[in-house]
Amino acid sequence: MEYEKLVSWMLDRGDPQGGYTLDNVRKLLLKFDNPQDKIKTIHVAGTNGKGSVCSYIQNSLSNSNLKCGLFISPYIEDIRETIQIDGNFISDNSFNHYLKRVYDVVNILDKEGYYTTTFEIFATVAFLYFYEEKVDVAVIEVGLGGRTDATNVISKPMVSIITSISKDHVGILGSTLKEIAYEKGGIIKKGVDVFIYPGENEATNELKEIAEEKNAPLHSFNLEEVEIIDVNNLYNEFSFRDFKNYKTSILGRHQVYNASLSLMVLNYLKTYFNLKDEIIKSSIYSARNIARLEVLKENPLLILDGSHNVESIKALVENLSSFKYKNLILGFSVLGDKDFDHILENLIPKSSKIVLTEVDNPRAIDLKKLYRIVSKFTDKEVFAIADRRSAFLKTVELANEEDLILWCGSLYLVRDIRKIAIEELKQ
Repeated sequence: MEYEKLVSWMLDRGDPQGGYTLDNVRKLLLKFDNPQDKIKTIHVAGTNGKGSVCSYIQNSLSNSNLKCGLFISPYIEDIRETIQIDGNFISDNSFNHYLKRVYDVVNILDKEGYYTTTFEIFATVAFLYFYEEKVDVAVIEVGLGGRTDATNVISKPMVSIITSISKDHVGILGSTLKEIAYEKGGIIKKGVDVFIYPGENEATNELKEIAEEKNAPLHSFNLEEVEIIDVNNLYNEFSFRDFKNYKTSILGRHQVYNASLSLMVLNYLKTYFNLKDEIIKSSIYSARNIARLEVLKENPLLILDGSHNVESIKALVENLSSFKYKNLILGFSVLGDKDFDHILENLIPKSSKIVLTEVDNPRAIDLKKLYRIVSKFTDKEVFAIADRRSAFLKTVELANEEDLILWCGSLYLVRDIRKIAIEELKQ
């Protein structure tokens, strides 16, 4: 089968044909002799900050002469960015090779009644690729939740990491922080050190209980341990414990805390790998995470951000204060399973004009419904434009040179808008 057809086949597999379990992906991986348990892994879950933490850690390990795999989702520019080694995407030829091998096995399992999803196939390809490419270690990002996520087939990672937790995917993970933390905490393994983002709430308490039950040493820090030296529209500078005057080029005040969590993990990993502080310092700064407070152009400012839940939207609004602008032109859409009333409460009052569009995703909210909801929060002009390119061009039309155009609400939306924006900026 041709490469494009194989990719389409995988993407068309969609979500589970029933509840979320690990049964079918375990069957699939067993056919390949469980490659996920033949490599060293770092397993990362959480609501916000997973991508940034994965980037900080992978960049530091790769720059320390380690062959480091990275599995992340969703992709923004290229489907192959989901599976990387040392920052290099899996090649078309390799992706085709592994997809074909998995395709043959999936067809057999289908006939036996074990249906595997798009993400489960993605994860299987990643584990198989990393094992056969003989990586020294792989950083594995959870796709959704943790307990029943396809990546949670790893028997014993080197460490588990859980970033900031807030309400997200409430229809799947639960409506309370305790329920969501229970799902995220499903990646905590018996006797394996777990590093968590600081907090004093029901989510943190739930994670502590799970770690105690699993005899998993738990590590965290206090926000007060982080000295923020500077936050601007070019970088963040901070000190954390013995790590002095570190910088991140991934923008946003919250990134100093994501970086601090990463530094805790990297410090721990010095037991296993030859990691030098000067390499870690430069790697934290050079790490990238596209579509996270990403500035694509100036005059007017064009910023893309994948924020899609209450906590990340609050951080986004706070971080906009680092930029100078007159009016905020908002481009927005969201998936239907989000707590978007609270998202809108934080975002809409800051906006002078609003352009709504559709997300290319089965879980997308109906545009007419979104328009009705948004209109309740503002008396400003609201435009509903289904076509994403037309919607993007409308935000450009509405903006003056001193304004800020912000697109946010869904990584799936921002992925499409980013592609459109780059194409339009080249003209």
